Amino acid sequence: MKFKKLDPGNYGSQMLDPNVPALLFIRNSTCNGVKAMLNFLTSTFVSEEFGSILLFEVDADDKAYLEFLKDQKITHVPTIILYNESSEIERIVGVVTIERIKKFLRQVF
Repeated sequence: MKFKKLDPGNYGSQMLDPNVPALLFIRNSTCNGVKAMLNFLTSTFVSEEFGSILLFEVDADDKAYLEFLKDQKITHVPTIILYNESSEIERIVGVVTIERIKKFLRQVF
C-alpha cells in the first residue's frame, strides 16, 4: 500500500469514503523516519491483519495546503489522523512508536 498525495482542492470527497477507513499523514521534509515506519506498517501490519485503508499524505511545506492545514487545525508535524465512516476518530501529533500506531489503527478494524 502506498500513500497518495492528497488533492488540496478536493480533499473532502477524495479522502472521506464512508466504507473504507482513511489515514492521513501530515509531514514535512524532516519526517522521513515516521513515513518509513508508516510505510512498513501499512504494507505489512494493516494489509495482513486488517484489510483496506485509504492512505493519504500532505506535505505541510507545500503552500497549496495552507487552507487545508488551517481547516484541519494542524499546528505541528508529523500529525497522523485516522478517519472512519467519514469522521475523524483520533489524531496523533509528534513522533510515536510502532505499538502506539498499531493501537491507533485497531480503533477502526
